[in-house]
Amino acid sequence: ARTALESRAVVDLVPSRDFDPSAEEIGRHAARLARIPAAAGWIPRRASGVRMRHWSDGGRLATRLEGPAQSAGLLRLPSFPDVEVLEAGRAGGAVRPVRFAGVAPLAKDREEKP
Repeated sequence: ARTALESRAVVDLVPSRDFDPSAEEIGRHAARLARIPAAAGWIPRRASGVRMRHWSDGGRLATRLEGPAQSAGLLRLPSFPDVEVLEAGRAGGAVRPVRFAGVAPLAKDREEKP
């Protein structure tokens, strides 16, 4: 379990100013998070859970998802159209964007004030 806990995948979900998910989108996101322990394969149960941390990023609520490294692909999938998925950097808190082939990046409005 210690080995699995030391190599967890971490991504940040940062919503745009216009983020307003429907109940259906929230349900799909919750269902995907519920599948993460099964997608991780056989690892100890105490290391298979998903941790969600919330904080404010420039006045907007952001979420950090942490889960088993084997399920990193599920963690990185975009769940909502108005949410930017960023890979959380382990060294020095550096964050670099995750890019998906064939998908245009979201408009950057992070510098705008509400």
